Amino acid sequence: MIKNNKYKIYISFILISLTLTFILFGPENIKFTNFNWISAYDMLAHQVAWKFFSNDIWHFPLGKNPNYGIDIGSAIVFTEAVPLLAVIFKIFKNFLPNNFQFFSFWICLCFFFQLLFSYLIIYHYTQNKKYSFISSFIFLLSPVLLYRIPIHIALVGQWIILVSFFVETIKKEKIRFYYWISILAISSLIHFYFTLMLSLIYIIFVFDKFLTNKKFLKSFKEIFIPFSFLLFVMYLSGYFEIPLTDSLGYGYGYYKANVLSFFNPAITMDNNLSWSNFLPSIPTAGGEHEGFSYLGLGGIILLILLFFFFVKREPLLNFKKNRPYYLLVIIFFIIAISNTINFGNFVLLNISLPNFLYAPLSILRASGRFVWPIYYLIFIAGLVMIYKKIEIKKNAILILIIILFIQIIDISSGLKNYVN
Repeated sequence: MIKNNKYKIYISFILISLTLTFILFGPENIKFTNFNWISAYDMLAHQVAWKFFSNDIWHFPLGKNPNYGIDIGSAIVFTEAVPLLAVIFKIFKNFLPNNFQFFSFWICLCFFFQLLFSYLIIYHYTQNKKYSFISSFIFLLSPVLLYRIPIHIALVGQWIILVSFFVETIKKEKIRFYYWISILAISSLIHFYFTLMLSLIYIIFVFDKFLTNKKFLKSFKEIFIPFSFLLFVMYLSGYFEIPLTDSLGYGYGYYKANVLSFFNPAITMDNNLSWSNFLPSIPTAGGEHEGFSYLGLGGIILLILLFFFFVKREPLLNFKKNRPYYLLVIIFFIIAISNTINFGNFVLLNISLPNFLYAPLSILRASGRFVWPIYYLIFIAGLVMIYKKIEIKKNAILILIIILFIQIIDISSGLKNYVN
């Protein structure tokens, strides 16, 4: 009976993912043989990279893509064409049509995993299937997720961030360790920014355990083994086909988040697209579209709720108990806002950094993206807090439905621009 219920949830998530993909793409664009909808510059470049990669012979390393161009990428991992799927589909290229594209399939897959892992996380803390199921829709309809669909196809794989939080709910240490080895490697086959994020998240958790158990050799092993395997996977997929100096780029301190990013429904002030029917757009500095992270009005309610309980010193938000998550929020927020801290379009602080720091920081480049783990932690903590603090669980579900309804009404302003 339990297994049947589990399968029903999985089937429901598959149907929801297919339905949303159909609504967003339309009946024609969802086809594997139609890439007329791939018109944005970045996505078009991703599709072209995939065509060069799939039509070429196999090289070593496996992700090598030399014919695509020396200056713009000599491996599939540098083109954001979802290397994981690119390699898999290249194996079956002789059975695929010439005009094949897998981007619509990738989007559907991302929707499914976004639903699945958000459900598993909330269920771990609540043990309530109905509450967890409804909660997963808030994660699916996140503006920070949907915004990336027509621009950077690989960055829609934000479910990998949720997987990292789910892994930390696993009680058996050995299984948790193997999961981390796997997801770090998989992240490098989706997008390098996810690898940077998950690597830092993992190091924070290992460091927190070290502060508790003081076992240096164990902590060293927990760092050495996963990152050794990660480097091996990165080598096979072609990350080291270009010199390290060529991977450095301009953008740190420009492509960043704003202090008000969670409350700003506008991506940039240069277009009329707003993700809110209720809140006004906030002027920002140039480049802060990379830090776009509007929570939605429902998400803002969750954030206000968390702040209220934090001020009241709620035991569930105890620092010692949740120390790695507090460290994560602080470190990731500092990275996201960079050394130029803006409150709207007003510069609060501009910190001059030594020149030697810009080389390692340039790897982060679009540091505004580092706000995403914080974004999802707000959803997780807020939703769990509602369930824990309301004794009558039917009322908790009712409040959740109201918050979801408010969220949908609010972000429908942005959603309607993504249909077809």
